[in-house]
Amino acid sequence: MLEPSTPVQYVKGIGPRLAEVLAAKDIATVDDLLHYLPFRYEDRLNPRSVAELRAGEMATVIAEVRNSGLFRTRRMPIFQLTVGQGRTRLKCIWFNAAYLQDRFQAGQMVALYGKVEEDRDGQLQIMQPQFEILGDINEEGGADEAEKKAAASLEIGRIVPIYESTGQGKLTPRWFRRIIRWTLDNLSPDLPDPIPAAVRAHLSLVSPRQALSKVHWPDAGESFTDLQSSRTSAHIRLIFDELFFIELGLELKRREQKAQTGIAFQLNDGVRAAIKKILPFHPTAAQKRVLKEIATDMQTPCPMRRLLQGDVGSGKTIVAFQAAIIAIENGYQVALMAPTEILAEQHYAVLRRWLEPLGVRLSIRTAARQEESGPLPLFDLGSARVSRVGDGVSPARTSDTEKTAEARYTRRRLPHFEKLWAIYAVTIGTRSRRCLSPSSRTIVLDALRHFHDKRYDLFAACVMPDHVHFLLQPWPKENDDAGNAVFWSLTELLHSIKSFSAHAINKAEKTSGTVWEKERFDRYVRSDRDLEEKFHYITRNPWDGEVAGQNEDYAWVWTQEDEARKESASRRDGATSTRDARATQTDAPHIIIGTHALLYEGVSFDNLGLVVIDEQHKFGVSQRARLTTREPAPDVLVMTATPIPRTLTMTVYGDLDVSIIDEMPSHRGKIITAVREQGKLPEVLTFLRAQLEAGRQAYIVYPLIDESEKLDVKAAAAEFETWRERLRPFRC
Repeated sequence: MLEPSTPVQYVKGIGPRLAEVLAAKDIATVDDLLHYLPFRYEDRLNPRSVAELRAGEMATVIAEVRNSGLFRTRRMPIFQLTVGQGRTRLKCIWFNAAYLQDRFQAGQMVALYGKVEEDRDGQLQIMQPQFEILGDINEEGGADEAEKKAAASLEIGRIVPIYESTGQGKLTPRWFRRIIRWTLDNLSPDLPDPIPAAVRAHLSLVSPRQALSKVHWPDAGESFTDLQSSRTSAHIRLIFDELFFIELGLELKRREQKAQTGIAFQLNDGVRAAIKKILPFHPTAAQKRVLKEIATDMQTPCPMRRLLQGDVGSGKTIVAFQAAIIAIENGYQVALMAPTEILAEQHYAVLRRWLEPLGVRLSIRTAARQEESGPLPLFDLGSARVSRVGDGVSPARTSDTEKTAEARYTRRRLPHFEKLWAIYAVTIGTRSRRCLSPSSRTIVLDALRHFHDKRYDLFAACVMPDHVHFLLQPWPKENDDAGNAVFWSLTELLHSIKSFSAHAINKAEKTSGTVWEKERFDRYVRSDRDLEEKFHYITRNPWDGEVAGQNEDYAWVWTQEDEARKESASRRDGATSTRDARATQTDAPHIIIGTHALLYEGVSFDNLGLVVIDEQHKFGVSQRARLTTREPAPDVLVMTATPIPRTLTMTVYGDLDVSIIDEMPSHRGKIITAVREQGKLPEVLTFLRAQLEAGRQAYIVYPLIDESEKLDVKAAAAEFETWRERLRPFRC
């Protein structure tokens, strides 16, 4: 007798060679084979006649092959099979199916299953039907006549299970029916039942032996509808077993996680203040509730394992960013893993805009690029100072003048000559000559110093009551596809300085409105003498402009060598945070954003405290474990926008606590979905042109990139030129 643990190669008709084929389907034992379940059933006890068929229904038909042929068209070959029952005929069509050309012979009996449709002439046909040739004794190999008759009895006059073929079609549904029937007939009658008798009785569960027998070979009186929807008593027992062991495994996993050593994060006033700084809008009540649940988890010494669920646009990302701030302010690193490079880039761009002004260092790791938010490691600029200034050339690269890029021109109020390694003297005035208070001048000076040694070299700065002068040299931020350095543009740098300082000034003075006028460029520094003159002009400006007396100190002038003023600024900033204290020990990024590259590209974490996984269902368990299996175990926050019913959440994510954002922000724009027929295309084009003229973008999405021989749908590559002509002169 066979036992569930018996290797499948010892089943009659399999052997070592076919066992290797089955192993590709994870079928290694008798138990695995018996749990290879039919994906549907065919009613060959009462098959439909062709005359009874109706368009639109799914039907099984047993008929005789009359003729077949392959027709070649411009796009693809089409195989047509005609079957009949007496004088009635039925046409079957397969697209791109030249492999069927020699498969059928006139007189064969064939079982067909598919959707019945009407052709152009009103005749019934089945498109792309599944089929099985009946009475094909070739499959039985060297079986004797009795075995062939027994095998044939499994095909007609009963409800027949249909299995997925494997081994490139070698192991057919007919083969599986014969092997599984023999296995059931020779299976030990005393199968162990892991479910307690009281539970079986309460839920009216059949035995495992009965469930396996009936799921493969249903009784003639079984409801065909229940079979197709997997709602028979046999299916229910097997489904219960599967979910029971999933839940048991999740509970064991939960207990194992609770026993791990985690991190108890501190949530003090400093952390709360840092969280509030990044909020671009007032959070909803749901966001506040969910953040409180996450923060409570993070304060416990047990590792957090929480699922954050919410619709697109509900504000999950900002909640995750706030959780990241808790970890960062406690001196730990954060990993944010996204399923695609586009989403990783989007998170990186948003986080830089929100967190870099607060001094948070970020890094991105994808298959396409690796970038730090500060200067790239290949540019050793930390010690570069103005010992010699060439014509737009870095002090460390004066021998590379021939490689200096040509001047770039823009339509904005920028100088005509943005060159690599150039130094610029910039002046920004306040709007309507607004007078900056002493505290506001300190904010401006701190803003200038904040990006020093990150995005540019700041050589000198002076904040006057109604304007600011500074001298800077932009740094590289990344490499392009050709490996050339791409520098921070003046537009980006000045926007960061003005935006950060204006926000802080308005908040400190409890005002609103624009603080700065458009900047102007006093000079493009071309020589050492030019640099020296501008340097002295900036550092002497308060006294030469009579804002300060000749013997008075002016606190808002800064140079690189003025260490005493740096210490003074540090005292104004207050006590050093845990994050900044750790920052003095390492230059590692606080947040690393990436895709699967976080797992495989040699990324190391010095002090990982929180892992945020976006669209977590797109990552495997073993992939997530690469980030989370360490001591102390980091907290894990996984996010999904997929609506998951509560019962399913408890089943599939039983090892996770669940937080749901069930409220949309009030400021969120309304999404309008409209359907237009092909005849309305001129109206659609008029609408698109109006939106494009207003400065907006349009996305035109197709189901395929390139045309397919299998699918008769339009593709983006083929339609691109059409849309370019339709929307000219707008750029596509």
